[in-house]
Amino acid sequence: MRGPRSLALALITALACGPVAAESLKTSPLPRPRPPTAAPLPAPPLPAAPKATPGGVALPASAGQSPLDTPQPAPAAGAADPAPAGRHPVPRPASIAATAPAESLPPPADPRLAGAHPKPRPAGLVTEPPAEAEAGPAPKADPRLAGYRPKPRPAALAGPPPEAAPQKTAAVAPPAQPAAQKPPPGGVLSRLFGAPRKRNAPAPDAPVPEAPAPAPGLRGAVCGVPGLIGQEVAPIGNGGRGSGCGIAAPVKITAVSGIRLTQPMTVDCATATAFKRWVDRGIVPAVGGKGGGVAKLDVGPGYVCRPRNNQRGAKLSEHGRGKAIDLMGLVLKNGQVLDVKTGWKSQPRIFKAIHAAACGPFGTVLGPKADRYHQDHIHVDTQRYRSGTYCR
Repeated sequence: MRGPRSLALALITALACGPVAAESLKTSPLPRPRPPTAAPLPAPPLPAAPKATPGGVALPASAGQSPLDTPQPAPAAGAADPAPAGRHPVPRPASIAATAPAESLPPPADPRLAGAHPKPRPAGLVTEPPAEAEAGPAPKADPRLAGYRPKPRPAALAGPPPEAAPQKTAAVAPPAQPAAQKPPPGGVLSRLFGAPRKRNAPAPDAPVPEAPAPAPGLRGAVCGVPGLIGQEVAPIGNGGRGSGCGIAAPVKITAVSGIRLTQPMTVDCATATAFKRWVDRGIVPAVGGKGGGVAKLDVGPGYVCRPRNNQRGAKLSEHGRGKAIDLMGLVLKNGQVLDVKTGWKSQPRIFKAIHAAACGPFGTVLGPKADRYHQDHIHVDTQRYRSGTYCR
């Protein structure tokens, strides 16, 4: 329990604060109620926005425009809501109420631009566009503007023609898509590889091109050797098989390196090739320029089916196989004849050089000093032996 002093202090405080609280309630401002039939005053009419002309200058609004066309301010939301019980609505200040509708309206046009109109162009400079529907003569140029045209540039300063100007590649149009082609008629192969092309048949009257003429060294050449002139003949005898006579692929030689033979010589290609080598590297260099050079070669027939040295009971001669050649002499271009029988002694340098040159291309070489069977000729053949070349 509180003591007597505490109670006395509380009473004194209450008595002192009571009149102050009551006075504050009397002097506090209370909002005045709004008349129920009062309506907001209409805002003064504002000038309408200037109309835009084609020239870009604003024109003032017409005088007959009604002020009702201007937007009206919306009623305040607090006016329709009833004030709660025991409370009075606080009236809005006049400055706020007057400026509220103006904030929602567009700003008034500048009166300084109301009378700004574009000035008309001088009559001499005004040109009327030609009517599209009327087809009349082209308008004449104004003589007063003739002096304002640019003078043509000199030819030396003129730029390149439009065709020579480089094309801009900044913006390249995408390539046009090709139109869809119909698949060629036929099966899968025709669609993948296309329809077969028709070959153009040659015209019936078109001339057939003639084959080029062979070179002088290739005309009539045999065994694939240029300068070895002759012809191929049918196989002879048993074709060289076994111990009998015969040639499988004989050739008949008539000239060697431009030098004619006194008679056709039938041998095989290996023997004919060796004979050409002997003529080119031995016979022609050995004769040199004597008598103008070699004109003819005096040779035997080549193929002859007989025994060696024509001796009965002897082995088959290499002539019977087309592998042997007999050289009897030479005919020079001046008509001089050099035979082996007499020339071996009278022209020893020439015929000994010819004999020695044959020891390379052939396997057997027999001269006048070999035996009595070769006194009048030089025998050569392509038969090879294990002991090497037999050269006598």
